[in-house]
Amino acid sequence: TLGLVPTPKLLPELKSYAPAGRPPVVIGFKLTSGADADARLAAVSKLFAAGTVDAVIHNDMGDLATGDSRPFRAYENGGRPPAELAGLPALVDWLCAFLGTTGLATHSQIR
Repeated sequence: TLGLVPTPKLLPELKSYAPAGRPPVVIGFKLTSGADADARLAAVSKLFAAGTVDAVIHNDMGDLATGDSRPFRAYENGGRPPAELAGLPALVDWLCAFLGTTGLATHSQIR
């Protein structure tokens, strides 16, 4: 048998470790299992409501079998519809573009 134990959530703690005056950009990843659109939005909204993330990448267990071509949804704080991303290369491009908007790095520095 495999015994599972609860572990602390990391996202709420990350920003507290940042140096003063330089808040980190935190991107959360949310994996659901068989969630419909309303359940996905509720799961992602919880992360934003906690104030611990700047963006959330969501995917579903049912899509993992498709490998690198699996779909992702990228949510930014502000209630806009998510970006629908088709596969890992699209996810990488979105992450690079998002991080570029933070002023922390340029697209070429990230790549």
